[in-house]
Amino acid sequence: MFYFPTPQWDGSVAKDCNPLFGFGFGLLVLFCKGELQAGDAEREAGDRHRGEHWDRRADGVSPGADGSSRFDHSTDRGQTTESKWQAKRSHTHMGSSVHTNANLSPQVVERCRELGAASARYISGTMEDMAFADHVVKEAGTLLGGLDMLILNHVGASYFGYYNGDVEHVRKLLEINFLSYVAMTTTALPMLKESKGSIVVVSSMAGKVGFPFTVPYSATKFALDGFFSSLRQEFTMQNVNVSITLCILGFIDTERAVRDAAGVLLSPPAPRAECALEIVRAGALRLRELYYRYGSTRLPLLLRDCAADLLDYLVRSRYRL
Repeated sequence: MFYFPTPQWDGSVAKDCNPLFGFGFGLLVLFCKGELQAGDAEREAGDRHRGEHWDRRADGVSPGADGSSRFDHSTDRGQTTESKWQAKRSHTHMGSSVHTNANLSPQVVERCRELGAASARYISGTMEDMAFADHVVKEAGTLLGGLDMLILNHVGASYFGYYNGDVEHVRKLLEINFLSYVAMTTTALPMLKESKGSIVVVSSMAGKVGFPFTVPYSATKFALDGFFSSLRQEFTMQNVNVSITLCILGFIDTERAVRDAAGVLLSPPAPRAECALEIVRAGALRLRELYYRYGSTRLPLLLRDCAADLLDYLVRSRYRL
């Protein structure tokens, strides 16, 4: 496991300011090498998608030298530990880059080992630096002997409020929330093509619908949707056997999200442990998109084309102002 505590622009640890969707993510990149047996993710996820078991051997994917798959995951602090605990159930070797608290890194690494991870490491850096984003993937590929899954789930700090006209902040956020995703994907693609692997992009409802108080953040999430949806089309046209899963998340109960949104949002948050498991499951099953939770994410989007004004009203009605 490679664990990367990443500092924020001002030298402090990175946190996502967007309480609406409860990401609380800093700059984490998780690389795992482990074995996802047929049905592991499915059984953990419950009754849905019964029978859609995923087995890399059955898909013709070459496992690692030890018979395991190599898994690269980038998540927030809230999802970070949760996702690692879930990945551990598949006997993974894990590596990650986390932000929120650099002192937490050794604790998370040790906890992963206690839960069964075959190995664990961490590296410090910042996703502001595209060279570091490139280095992280190359390091994982070298130490793990390849890569089977790349999960991208890190964001930079922003504000929750009316757009303040700070163009430089938008540029900075785009570098971390969007361009670093592109850089990591570009570096990982040769390994993922070889393994017929998967890319999992953790996004938000704010990347599908306009939400107030999150203008810079929403811009980066819309960019992710456009880039990876277009890339999926090209993969299909070129017969590239690499799946892309977009995870559209709603309000999740990460610590920062709950703290910042307590007096603003009317709806209750969804559990982060279940959310992390759904992310891992969606990648393992090579789903096109994951909506979590479905009722508060996918269903409202049905109104987007036929009743856009009504959807905008419903979005605004979720806020206590």
